[in-house]
Amino acid sequence: MARCGTPSALGSLGTGCYDSPMQLRLHVEPDETGGYVVHVPALRGCWSQGETRDEAVANIREAVELWLESQHEMAAAFTQPAQIEMVTL
Repeated sequence: MARCGTPSALGSLGTGCYDSPMQLRLHVEPDETGGYVVHVPALRGCWSQGETRDEAVANIREAVELWLESQHEMAAAFTQPAQIEMVTL
């Protein structure tokens, strides 16, 4: 699911346009209601969960790709040329 301009995160998620995968630190913790919660400290707000540890890690792969894609899209929005006007007040 990796797209051109979005690095392929956490190994073999896809080839994207990058030659090497990213390595990210994950925090995986048992959830008090069952299952596991996982987040990527380097990617603010990037969280996921799963019934098992393996499922939680698999789910965070997709969350990382979506997080990176959204950041790429937001950055592209700010690269549009701005119109500058002179105003006398």
